[in-house]
Amino acid sequence: MPNLVLSTRAIQVINKSIDLFHHHGFHTVGVDRIVKECEVTKATFYNFFHSKERFIEICLIVQKERLKEKVVSIVGYDQNTSVKDKLKKLYYLHTDVEGMYYLLFKAIFETKLTYPKAYITA
Repeated sequence: MPNLVLSTRAIQVINKSIDLFHHHGFHTVGVDRIVKECEVTKATFYNFFHSKERFIEICLIVQKERLKEKVVSIVGYDQNTSVKDKLKKLYYLHTDVEGMYYLLFKAIFETKLTYPKAYITA
């Protein structure tokens, strides 16, 4: 998938929506709620993202990239941390139900039938 180029406002909508999806699920958070919570019009939402399925796909791509950056920072940049402590950090990163992985796991279970393209992304 090519690199996404998103405006600052689109990123704000994504960040807020990732939180909404994380806490309320993909099916219960509709476009109406997203635009209301993010204070954008539906036209702006569809101009940015084209469909809810594409929007979910973008949210998952963003979340995966953030997770990848976090893993790389744990493993690669902290030279003063022991391997054992790095493994602990990675373990907690993967098992924290309030953490970054949770949305990706939720997507696997909630998007398969309704949003197949987003499911493939997860």
